[in-house]
Amino acid sequence: MTPMTRLPPSAEHQHQSMESWRGFKGSLTTSILTTHQPMENKVQSVEGSEGELSDDPAPYIDRELINKPRWPEENFEPHETDVTKIRAVFHLKLTDGSGWYTQRDILPEQRQSAEEDEDNDHNTFFVPELTAYKVPQRPKAENGATYSPWTRVSTWRWKRTADDETEFWTPKFAFRRFHARTHKYEGIYVGETRIKNIEPNNKAWVSAYHKWIDQIKRRSDSSWVHEKRRDHWTVPEICAMYNGINEFVNTNGIDAYHGISNVSLQPTLDAINAAGNKNRGMDALRGQMSSAHELKNTSMAYLRENVRDLVKYLEDGGILDDEERFPEKFIPEEEFPTAPRGNARRLGNKNTSSG
Repeated sequence: MTPMTRLPPSAEHQHQSMESWRGFKGSLTTSILTTHQPMENKVQSVEGSEGELSDDPAPYIDRELINKPRWPEENFEPHETDVTKIRAVFHLKLTDGSGWYTQRDILPEQRQSAEEDEDNDHNTFFVPELTAYKVPQRPKAENGATYSPWTRVSTWRWKRTADDETEFWTPKFAFRRFHARTHKYEGIYVGETRIKNIEPNNKAWVSAYHKWIDQIKRRSDSSWVHEKRRDHWTVPEICAMYNGINEFVNTNGIDAYHGISNVSLQPTLDAINAAGNKNRGMDALRGQMSSAHELKNTSMAYLRENVRDLVKYLEDGGILDDEERFPEKFIPEEEFPTAPRGNARRLGNKNTSSG
């Protein structure tokens, strides 16, 4: 990797079918599948210059962007309803002539009033989050569980099953770095050589892909801290994390979990460190969120795999009532660990019945 390698937009954005929500949180599924409204009926009110409400469904579509593309392969467009966001597409022709790699991301817009720091030492963050798209580790087999290899289900998507459980993985090959305070777009890192011959079942390929991500993090991520040993999370820390996620979802809605910011996660991280008497960083918390799987923390894994589709459903005019969108306890009590962490993987499959 060269310093300031191109940090690209995310891979081809693929939406899981809303059918993946069927049977999960029963009443939630029923509402999603039966109350969908056509896009033309969706109108968002926005205050105009004189304080009056405007019915323009895309009030910011023509605004001039502050953050600009850094690569010819990048295309930025204003988010139509949120002045703080940018819709980005990275479209790269593959060197072997086999086609194109496309990655779509929602990026932060630079804050107009933000002043530059006087020195070069400042906090940064990445979109997408660097470690969130590593190939998930296979959990240790419990009770004779059998695991299938990764199988390709679409151009940029793989799945793996363990008995009746299925997890998905979508690689990303473009990561953008931003100034944490001003949200200024600082650079893009593109793993052009990693796109070739993607094989999540091949240890050599997985190792090279992970080393590339780790190298970016080690050299360019201000939050990177060398970990000399693996520090397993304790039961109080896990419970604090679950409580924090439940509180966030109850306050902001299930859909807000998609793209949750470090600022929003900070209270949860503070509670985790207070419960465990540790000093864990934000990357440790996001690592727990991104590595969630059905055998360890079922509801978090379901959020990770399905919340993107819920967001699209709502953007397209879908409706959820408040009880479904703002559940009091999305992660139920029965998923909270009560024994040492090593036994947490013995939790049963998620109950798909309603109630």
